[in-house]
Amino acid sequence: MKLVLGITGASGVELAVKLAEILRKKSVELDIIISENAKKVFKYEVGIDEEKVNKLFSELGKVYHNNDFASKLASGSSFDYEGMIILPCSMKTLGVIANGIEINLISRAASVCLKEKKKLVLCIRETPLRVVHIENMLKLAREGAIILPLMMCFYLKEKSYETMLNNILGKILKIFNIDFEKSWKWK
Repeated sequence: MKLVLGITGASGVELAVKLAEILRKKSVELDIIISENAKKVFKYEVGIDEEKVNKLFSELGKVYHNNDFASKLASGSSFDYEGMIILPCSMKTLGVIANGIEINLISRAASVCLKEKKKLVLCIRETPLRVVHIENMLKLAREGAIILPLMMCFYLKEKSYETMLNNILGKILKIFNIDFEKSWKWK
């Protein structure tokens, strides 16, 4: 299986690291695009600088520069992936994709994913939502994108931070039929 992971400048970049680590263990070929704003969020939330972010992700997949429009990820004829996950997905990125604007490789790869009828999972991170955010989500859902808000769940018996993260990761992986033994299942 081959997937694209886009990481934007919203809160929750730690989840992208955990997802990439899981996908590597599951032998999923991963191409990764990290926005400049995401690198700033890594510094703030995780305490690692741009150099360490690039090194970390280069060990988990092939990393592309977000301005690399000559990459295979920007071409429908070369896009032989099962889909793309944008985790976390900022409202800026959501709006750009919803309105067909291709300002960087993340938005272009997402657009290619939609036009090629591949799975596009947008893990949004914002609250509360403005009407325009909801309208953009609706536009993309009508095109076939999967909107997966990064929400806590309250029905878990063990309410640890790690259990909450694993629950979200399990939901993402399930979309691509990847089993994740640490995800919570209703009994």
